[in-house]
Amino acid sequence: MRVIPVCLLAVLPFEAQTISAGLKVGVPLTALVTANSPGYQASTRRYTLGPAIELKLVHRLALEAGALYKRLEFGYSGAGSSAGRWEFPFLVKYRFRGWLWRPFVGAGASLNWVNGSGGRFAEL
Repeated sequence: MRVIPVCLLAVLPFEAQTISAGLKVGVPLTALVTANSPGYQASTRRYTLGPAIELKLVHRLALEAGALYKRLEFGYSGAGSSAGRWEFPFLVKYRFRGWLWRPFVGAGASLNWVNGSGGRFAEL
């Protein structure tokens, strides 16, 4: 009998649902890497995916962070290599009012990390 009230008290702080987590999946409209030289080949996989978390604040503001992954492949005259690109976006969002659609405006920074067989590169 005492277990049920304790379980109800443990759930009360999560009632507001101010934190949300999920998976972001996307398809780019343009290629990340292109090849203009003869014999050089480059391609970008047509997907981006990764986890994201959002913390809702007051007055329709929110903070969002994620870890998005994209695969890159490149080569020259038959010899090829591949690399993985990680993007870590950090955003501040403002959501507009709406009933069916809830558009938002976001601003922030993104840290990019590319690692593969040829080395590692970091960029902000």
